[in-house]
Amino acid sequence: MEIKKILVPVDGSKPSARAFDCACTMAKGMGAKLVLLNIVIIPGFRVEVKPEDIEYVTKKGRAVVDALAEKAPEGVDIEKKVEIGLPTNDLVRIADEEKVDMVVMGNSGKGAISSFVIGSVSHYTLQHANCPVVIVK
Repeated sequence: MEIKKILVPVDGSKPSARAFDCACTMAKGMGAKLVLLNIVIIPGFRVEVKPEDIEYVTKKGRAVVDALAEKAPEGVDIEKKVEIGLPTNDLVRIADEEKVDMVVMGNSGKGAISSFVIGSVSHYTLQHANCPVVIVK
């Protein structure tokens, strides 16, 4: 299997930073492109969203992606994306739209009860992605 495009969802957490480091090593070795993705959630996810709310969360998402992209080793091709939505639903959709060959993501480290109550993005992605998924602890 040839890996040419790797999706790396990042959220500013330590697990997502470790996933980014792992994905950089993989990308460099395989000559693959990295797609850094931050999916931002609008607080309260109201029916009517103010433009300033969208601007605020998008700016924060760009800062997360930009900070990691600056740390990429020389020679690793990076594409940066910031989307508004819900990570559990939209990550798999974006992976399909981007036609990625692999997803490399961090594990939040939530316990079983917390994951059951609020859902686990990594678990959902493992179950629904149409490509290999690597979970980095």
